[in-house]
Amino acid sequence: MAKKTLVLMMAAMMAFSMSAIAAEAESETETEIETEAEAAGKGVTEADLPAAPEFDPNEDYDKWTTVEYSIEDLGEDMVCTVSAKEDGSEYEILCNFFGDDQAAVVAVDGDEYTMVSDKTGFMEGDSPAIIKAAIDQDLWVYFE
Repeated sequence: MAKKTLVLMMAAMMAFSMSAIAAEAESETETEIETEAEAAGKGVTEADLPAAPEFDPNEDYDKWTTVEYSIEDLGEDMVCTVSAKEDGSEYEILCNFFGDDQAAVVAVDGDEYTMVSDKTGFMEGDSPAIIKAAIDQDLWVYFE
């Protein structure tokens, strides 16, 4: 009787071990798939963005997104199209501010934001917040 119990316990332990190994292998496969999806831009399409772009993204950059942004003290809500270099060193922001098209290019070095160009001169104060919103939302459509 003790041998049968021992054999049954060993069989149960083997079955448990096999299911644990299978679960771990499945988990690793899911991680690999997630990593591949991240490398491919997380599969984000224009439909996944928070708003439709009002401006075409700049194909000279690697990726783009849209950001809903409010200038609270002026009561102005905008949809900005943000194009970015993959390494995060430069961003182009396109939006419409009270009927006037805005276009700004911003170089980023760590926490340092440098205006490369600003079509109207109104974007310098809001550009870091718009870029931060785009980075925080992390929904990028990659150019192919």
